[in-house]
Amino acid sequence: MIQKLGKQLFEPFDAMMISKPKNCIVALENEEIVGAVIYKYLTLKPVKLLYVEFIFVRGNTISRGIGRKLLDACMAQGINENCNGFSAIIRDDNVASWKLFLDRGFERVQFKPLISLFGIKETMKQLFETHFGFATGMDYYVKIDKPFVKDSITPTSFQLGHYFLVSSLVIIPLLVKDISYGFQMILALITTLLIRMLGGYLLTRFTKEEWSFRVSEGGYLIPLIASLFGGVYFLCGNWYPKVYSKSETFKQTLGLASLGQWLSLYMVILLNAFVFQQSDFLNLVTFLASFLMVLSLIPFNPVASFGGKRLYDWNKVTYGFVVVLSIVTLFII
Repeated sequence: MIQKLGKQLFEPFDAMMISKPKNCIVALENEEIVGAVIYKYLTLKPVKLLYVEFIFVRGNTISRGIGRKLLDACMAQGINENCNGFSAIIRDDNVASWKLFLDRGFERVQFKPLISLFGIKETMKQLFETHFGFATGMDYYVKIDKPFVKDSITPTSFQLGHYFLVSSLVIIPLLVKDISYGFQMILALITTLLIRMLGGYLLTRFTKEEWSFRVSEGGYLIPLIASLFGGVYFLCGNWYPKVYSKSETFKQTLGLASLGQWLSLYMVILLNAFVFQQSDFLNLVTFLASFLMVLSLIPFNPVASFGGKRLYDWNKVTYGFVVVLSIVTLFII
């Protein structure tokens, strides 16, 4: 029953991750289940964590505090079971969810502080026992009763460097197959990502928001597996406003950042086709730009965080025009 309800409320890809729960707490109204939290325990050295797998409520009961009560009950259960802390993964722009967790003392963290606290072995065990490795565009959240290395808020320059470094490391298997091609692919990948980030940055300058760049390390196993078979995929990194709101103007703000990223990739394709002299490197950059442009137009998970959902939510007419123009251009070129 809980699994069926969860699958109904999540998008198809996320619904696939919901298995029959071993541990859950439900919310009832008039003897009907209106929400649930599914969780499991992660036993690590030196701690025991309660990992919140999914938390959901029916659409007609949203904004009534049911999600908050479910999370509070779940955390109370963890304390009763002698857990030292809690963890969860949350999609990057899902402000309602991550605000719920931040308000309860969770921190958004990346690999470095996790490794500093748990060590490499226990960090990898923690991540492999969740679906974080395949959750593109999702962030890891932790609350723990031990001293925590707080570097979750880092400068944009550091995050950009981190993004390029991790994106390069996960395709290292390409070097084993062909060193020359592997290095060329890494350079082309960094070039493509840099162009996309600059495009997004330029259009954020036309908004009133204060922005920062952040890497979402969820989904790191996908580019790694792709490279083992000679392919390439992308980690998600994006521009995020420091303050979120629910206004239509704010949707436009997010949409503009995505539009700038799409436009930068689109220009790479046009310039390589009609202006630049053809070369193997430029062709490789254009291939990556084309692939990333397609991903950035898909408005649903698991690739919504590349920008398609922001653009779609902002203005569906603009979104449709961009999609048609992209398809026509790729078909002609």
